[in-house]
Amino acid sequence: PSLAPCCTNAQAPPDSAPRGGVCCNSLSLIRRALLNFTLLLLLAPRELEAKAWGEMARVVSVKAGDVATKVRVDTTHTATFLKEKMLKKLSTMGRDDNYELFEIFAEGQDAPLADNFLIAPSSHNAFEFKAAQCVQVILAKERGECPVMKICTTPDMTVSEVMNGVYENEHGREFKGMDYHLFLPPNVANWKKNRGLKLEPERRLASYRMKPTDKLVFGKSETTHSGMWKELNMDASIAFIIRHEGLNMQKTLKFEGIGMAKELIAEFFLKLKSTGIDPGNHIFYELCIDRGGGTIEPMNPDWEMLAFQLPTPARLVCRRKKRSKPVFGVDPAELDLTEVNGLMVPEVLVELRDMLEKAGGLSQEGIFRKAGVESEMKVIREKMNVGEEVECDNPHTIATLMKRFFKEVPKRLFFGLDTSIANDDRALRLHEHLRSIDQHLLFWLWDLLVETASHEKTNLMDPKNLAIVWGPGLVGTTEDDGNPFLGLSLAKFGISLVSRNVEFLRKNPPAPRQPIAREPTRLQQERRKKTGTVSSSSALLTVSCDSAASDDAPAPRRPPRPLSHAASAPGGALMAEMMNQNKRAMQERMAKKDQQRPFVAADKAPGALRTPEKGRPAVSPRPHAD
Repeated sequence: PSLAPCCTNAQAPPDSAPRGGVCCNSLSLIRRALLNFTLLLLLAPRELEAKAWGEMARVVSVKAGDVATKVRVDTTHTATFLKEKMLKKLSTMGRDDNYELFEIFAEGQDAPLADNFLIAPSSHNAFEFKAAQCVQVILAKERGECPVMKICTTPDMTVSEVMNGVYENEHGREFKGMDYHLFLPPNVANWKKNRGLKLEPERRLASYRMKPTDKLVFGKSETTHSGMWKELNMDASIAFIIRHEGLNMQKTLKFEGIGMAKELIAEFFLKLKSTGIDPGNHIFYELCIDRGGGTIEPMNPDWEMLAFQLPTPARLVCRRKKRSKPVFGVDPAELDLTEVNGLMVPEVLVELRDMLEKAGGLSQEGIFRKAGVESEMKVIREKMNVGEEVECDNPHTIATLMKRFFKEVPKRLFFGLDTSIANDDRALRLHEHLRSIDQHLLFWLWDLLVETASHEKTNLMDPKNLAIVWGPGLVGTTEDDGNPFLGLSLAKFGISLVSRNVEFLRKNPPAPRQPIAREPTRLQQERRKKTGTVSSSSALLTVSCDSAASDDAPAPRRPPRPLSHAASAPGGALMAEMMNQNKRAMQERMAKKDQQRPFVAADKAPGALRTPEKGRPAVSPRPHAD
């Protein structure tokens, strides 16, 4: 069809056709078509590439606390990419927190993702950026830069498992098989000069109670400038200079290197008492290594002294233990326990009883019946919760606190017992129905009440009166106290149990309890293998009278401690009696064997060789124990 003229010339005739047969509008359409075709040729490969890339990529969500973002990832992006994205976003928001221990977690999982974990091919669409249970390990190289490795841990992981994680790291592979160990430095900034405590491979990492800012050092063992601790054998003694922080005085004493820290502090308190000073009960104190410059490093009481990296000279600090949680109204199993006469009881009860005896409370009239002063009890509770030293001269305040300790536990001693046992002999076997910690608490309480009843002429508290004030606080729970009908029946049940048991134990005192047997430590086991004898620090806890009386049993090696030390320790009277019985039994056994041998005594001084019969070798008399 003919095109209409688009540009007419006024001078041209109206019926004349446009030049060339094409108008300006047609040229515009042609140019537009050419431009679209050119753009199609240029952009088509990119659209195809984007379509193919979209099939492999995905958009995932990452959350860090209250901050959430969307991130597009492809098949080449790893967990490190997400971590960098979140760190960049948090920094732009002005978050200045320490994110060194933060890792990428798949939502709902407890273990962090590895740094090389590919995000896009995985089935996870939601991730979290949060703090991981990791420990930072400094690789102490002799030369060059010391890298820092992050080893993910679990609550049950041991130190040896952490070392295996170090060996699997790219920086630590070359050190596998070398004599390297893990150390916990007291000051991370000064780890090159003081590597701190050497970690035992078999112990759990959580037992060291590390802070989030702590770092471990992986390197060779180092000693002090003198090297004296490497040269000491297991039978050597070390001279310690111990300073009492509260009394502001120090003492020097020698102690065997294989002995434990809790035994050393007992020796230290015994030496203080020999000078006329009353330092109190050593179970409320702990030993710390004085590194100098104000650095104090707590010592594990169950470790041998040779297990610590001691300074030269060996300076220690004795200070009162600090508590980080309350001691009233909690489960006794969660508190710090100590051994008293063969029983494991909370330290707070031992402290209260010591205070009661110092105040002469057991002979006070109406003890455990008269109420204490509320203001004094509030102050004592606050100090005991943080481990501060407590002084009180009012025995009724102390006695009331002892009753409240048993009354405020979540489940009291007689909780859940059948009330029918109060009428038969099962009432005298209550411990058979209690858990282990409650059994020890029950026996400790019976000892206290029986001793209190022995002073009834002065305190007017016989077993019946003691049962009236103690029984209601040992039954039910704190919620049952609001029910008057249930509380009355339970109170009668508790009074009956306490009255019967105290009266029975008063007339039939039980046999002395033996100290709790403990497994020998690692150094003690090594010493036993080398010498074939029982180590001195465990002899009192493992040797019984029956084994000493047996002819086939070897004579136990006596510890170098004096008898006064054994008698002053918890359960010491029983230990001293065991030592005397062992000595007498051994002397009788040797005398009996000497009588059976057909020796002919010579006319020599005592202790000289005896002349044997023909065919028998000459032997010297056996030395007695000690």
